[in-house]
Amino acid sequence: MQLKCSRKRVIQMIDHEAFAVIRADSKYVIGIMPNGDEWFLPHRSSVKAIAAAAPELMQASHSVLVAREHITRVTGNSKHRLLHTTVGEYRISRLIPHQPFVTAAAANVLAAYRPNCHRLKPSQCDALAAH
Repeated sequence: MQLKCSRKRVIQMIDHEAFAVIRADSKYVIGIMPNGDEWFLPHRSSVKAIAAAAPELMQASHSVLVAREHITRVTGNSKHRLLHTTVGEYRISRLIPHQPFVTAAAANVLAAYRPNCHRLKPSQCDALAAH
């Protein structure tokens, strides 16, 4: 889904997959790139519409969508869960199950350590993948 985004008087067409996080503030919907740059999304766009068009994005709350590959960890208890990403921390809604976020974080950690597996024996690599 191509979005016509603006930042510092620059207008550019950006695909939704390029964003690490898409969040809604009181007036605007903002897309955050992996390097931390924030882009304003089109005037009539909403998190709900983007979530419907992009099922690969995970919805942490009614105002935050996160790309799976940018989730690093989940902390907190049942009432105050925080989702840590490569570009910041966001609260997970109580109504949304946290387990998919924990699974995505574990997969990202495993993928981060996977390149170092060439030093391990195959059986040790398989044991790491099983956890």
